[in-house]
Amino acid sequence: MSCLCFKSSRIQAEESHHLSQSTCVKDLEEARRKISELEEALQKVRSAHDQTSTCTSEGLYLDGQSLADQSWSLPDDVRSKLNELLNLSIDPGRSKELENELLVMLGIQVGVCKQEEKLQGQDYERRVAREWEISRKINSLGELDLLRAVAECIPGGNSKYPLAWLEGMRQEDLSAFCQTTIANRLSEVLRRIQACHSQEAGGHPSEGNTKYCLNEQDANWCKGTKQGVYGKIEEFYGGLVDRIGLPQMQLMKGMEDEHCRGEDSSVPFTTSNYTINTTPEEQWKAVTDPETRRFLSDNGRVIRDVQELKNHPTAIKAKLAEAEIIALQLYTGPMYFKYNQVLRAPTEASNKYTTTIHCIVSGLVKLSHHTSLKEGRRVWRGLKGLTLPESFLKEDELGVSGGVEYGLLSTTSDVKTAIQYSGEGGERIVLEMSCGAVDRGASLKFLSQYPGEEEILYPPMSYLEVLKQPQYMGVGGDRVKVLQLKINSNVMSLTIEDFVGKRKQLHVALMENIAREVERDLKEFGPRIQERLKTAVADSFYKSHEKLMKSIIDECWQMVQESRAQKAEWYNDEKRYKEAIENSNIMKEMAMNKIRHWIEDTQGDLKCEALVGEPMKSSYWKTMADLKYKINNLPKEGKQRQEMSQRICQMYGLSVSHEQSEPLTVLAVVRGQSELIPLIKASGCDMNVSLGDGRTGLHVAAMLGMEGSVKELLMAGIEVTAKDKKGKTCAYWACEYGHLEVLKCLEYHCSPEVLSLLVRARTDDGRTCAHAASEGGHLEILEYLKETFGEDVLRESRNDGGTCAHAASQEGRLQVLNYLKETCGDEILRVKKNNGGSCAHSACHGGHLEVLRYLKETCG
Repeated sequence: MSCLCFKSSRIQAEESHHLSQSTCVKDLEEARRKISELEEALQKVRSAHDQTSTCTSEGLYLDGQSLADQSWSLPDDVRSKLNELLNLSIDPGRSKELENELLVMLGIQVGVCKQEEKLQGQDYERRVAREWEISRKINSLGELDLLRAVAECIPGGNSKYPLAWLEGMRQEDLSAFCQTTIANRLSEVLRRIQACHSQEAGGHPSEGNTKYCLNEQDANWCKGTKQGVYGKIEEFYGGLVDRIGLPQMQLMKGMEDEHCRGEDSSVPFTTSNYTINTTPEEQWKAVTDPETRRFLSDNGRVIRDVQELKNHPTAIKAKLAEAEIIALQLYTGPMYFKYNQVLRAPTEASNKYTTTIHCIVSGLVKLSHHTSLKEGRRVWRGLKGLTLPESFLKEDELGVSGGVEYGLLSTTSDVKTAIQYSGEGGERIVLEMSCGAVDRGASLKFLSQYPGEEEILYPPMSYLEVLKQPQYMGVGGDRVKVLQLKINSNVMSLTIEDFVGKRKQLHVALMENIAREVERDLKEFGPRIQERLKTAVADSFYKSHEKLMKSIIDECWQMVQESRAQKAEWYNDEKRYKEAIENSNIMKEMAMNKIRHWIEDTQGDLKCEALVGEPMKSSYWKTMADLKYKINNLPKEGKQRQEMSQRICQMYGLSVSHEQSEPLTVLAVVRGQSELIPLIKASGCDMNVSLGDGRTGLHVAAMLGMEGSVKELLMAGIEVTAKDKKGKTCAYWACEYGHLEVLKCLEYHCSPEVLSLLVRARTDDGRTCAHAASEGGHLEILEYLKETFGEDVLRESRNDGGTCAHAASQEGRLQVLNYLKETCGDEILRVKKNNGGSCAHSACHGGHLEVLRYLKETCG
């Protein structure tokens, strides 16, 4: 029984084992089948992915053709430029110009395709078209921020490895992720592409704001295209002064002169935008004359009263001066056209409007501090009628691209306004300029003649830096190319206060430097002071030398303080400024002289104490008096006399050196310091040194009629018969300017033979002293010459045959003609020149009708 039970149990166990094994086999087979199905599905995905990749690669990129060739056909003007570019016979300069034009038109470097792939004909054209298509699509997709959409779909990662989740994925999982999550998210974003189109910008530009177009020169809506001219970065640092010079210090007078008395003041001009035919003088009156202002204020033009503008909160806050308000107001009208013409081509301008432009810039600097940054920190400007130069389109060796805008740069905070001036009949281009706290420009709305404008104005010589390749933005159904720039407002721009105070600032700084030099140089007198104190026991005991040095330093700084206390306007008066310069030039000399005077010119004790309270100038005069006394009591020859003479000349501001720019004799004459001439001779200077034109001190003294200087020079032994480079003697110069007293001085100090030689000497063109006197109308000179040398000196002829009568007729000297007739007879009036010209011809040439009448009555 037990055996049967055991057997039965074993049989059941075996059956159960076979059943379990069969089930496992079935499960395994089912699993293998499912795996096989998954592998087949995965293979299909891979195949589809590979086919898509192959299609994308081969169909879109490898053959260089678009799936929509007709939609991306190049414009005719582009094709024309490409064909010209492929012509190998064109010069390199033209090739670069074409590449730059195509870069702006298409936004791609067409030269790269040509150089790298060496394509020709239609292949090159298709390649360019394909690159253009891709570039436009990349720019358009950039507006959708596709990278952000993808980033939002990627989970996990950390700050160190933000894409760790992707890096850990298998290839098949990554493919599935791309086909599901990423694809769905991109689909959502791409469906919003229509939202990128903005409303149509508007119709024809309104009157009054075409200054937002870079091409301001053409009055016919900027017709035609030309290349913009921009400066190098070095000119940015040179600033406005290097461009147009310094303004007048009398601002209102300077601006009025520029508009009302300039060469172009009454010359009509028509602007490229306002279409107003006007003149600079009329525009000046438009802002300064109430009646003219009322007459011209119409059709959207509002010219506000200057006094009203001065009381405007913005003007008060910015501390605008009247000259700045007027200049800015002028700019907002037609005159902007003139000012920018000057700034862009100053060498071609007959009237540079220098003071006005400086006042505009000064006002801009002040207003910019009170102009709020615009939304998005961007301003705009159209590029109608201009192509950009290579410096804007390619980086230089330092990686910079851009240029200096020479003119005042009008921009607008309204992109639609700029788009109106972005071009017509082709691709439209605007400049988008980013600005910041420093480079923000100035709003002119409160004083603009066209208050509807949203104008933000930047000073001239600002730098425009290209930030990236052109982008595109939607405008209605069209696309507008946007060149993104960074504007750097010129840091060298100065306010009027800076200019007005410049002289004072420089002078005070100079005086401070001299005072510091005095402090330093006084210390070098230490050894000499100690030597002098050996004979001045009381001065040493009371430390008078220290008091003396302190008094010198204190007086120098007192002079600095006096200079600082003067108003800036004081320095802009030429006579006063000359006085200030003379004070600065002599301050150190007076300071050093005071200590030297005690050491060198005094003897015994308590002399230092006596000098402490004495002004430096008084000590200076004492030294000069002592030197003159000593020189007069020294032998005429000797080194000591020479050294003392040099020192006193130096104290008078006449430096005795070989590097002197002008002869000391000439300087002494023009300064009226004839008493220094003997000292100049005693100092060892050559008395006959001349200026560049050959004139010596004697020629200059004779010309100026300085009889005392002539006398001193003659006594000092100057060469009396010397001629300048035109052959003129000192006597000729005296006769030309009517100085009879000089002729008499020459007569007194020279022999009759020398005087006759001087009077009869001829210039290079054969003129004598009589001709010079006749031409100048100096009747008393002619009378002296006739009485001293005889009538024949009046009959002398020049190289061209002309007589004294011809010279008098040419200059309209009727009294001289009458004297010559009475002295020499009618025949002198009938003499003809070598070319047959009569006195009547000379009178006609000079435009003297009264002389012609006299000659007709006298000679028939």
